[in-house]
Amino acid sequence: MERNIKKYKPTNQTFIQEQNLVLDLFWDIFKNIKDYKNTGNIKNKELAEEKFKTLSLLSIQYEYLKDQVDFIVLNKKEFLMSLYDPVLPLHNNLCENDIRQYVMKRNISGETKSEDGKKARDIFLSIKTTCRKCGINFIDYLKNKLEKTNKFPSISSLVREAIKLHNIQSQISTC
Repeated sequence: MERNIKKYKPTNQTFIQEQNLVLDLFWDIFKNIKDYKNTGNIKNKELAEEKFKTLSLLSIQYEYLKDQVDFIVLNKKEFLMSLYDPVLPLHNNLCENDIRQYVMKRNISGETKSEDGKKARDIFLSIKTTCRKCGINFIDYLKNKLEKTNKFPSISSLVREAIKLHNIQSQISTC
């Protein structure tokens, strides 16, 4: 969300001040949520909610910024979700890291020419990401599958083991 707030560079001094105020509030909210998650101090939760209310009540002249703040306010539940569910991360960087390879590949080579090509690309990038997260060399994994040496377990087995290892089975069952 911060990226969208900073995307455009206003030249009008009033608009610059509005943008800085919104960014300051944004990071104050984030800090309070982070502090609440780390300490459990209810005061931090209240401060985050108070700052969010302040953000939602701002009178903004800069139209683009107003649209961004309206979007954040409209999506308050998602924006503050980690405040109410301690299992959720504070940011989506892990998800963004997972799709970064797809975007880089698409930007470098363009789109695939067929639906089968797109499926193949997506499957291989998914396997590569899963191998990396499980600490397995992707090329070794592919060689193992092609040569049928059974040196590595299946991807689904690796994922099941990771779920057991990190004790997240109950969290997945409730989703």
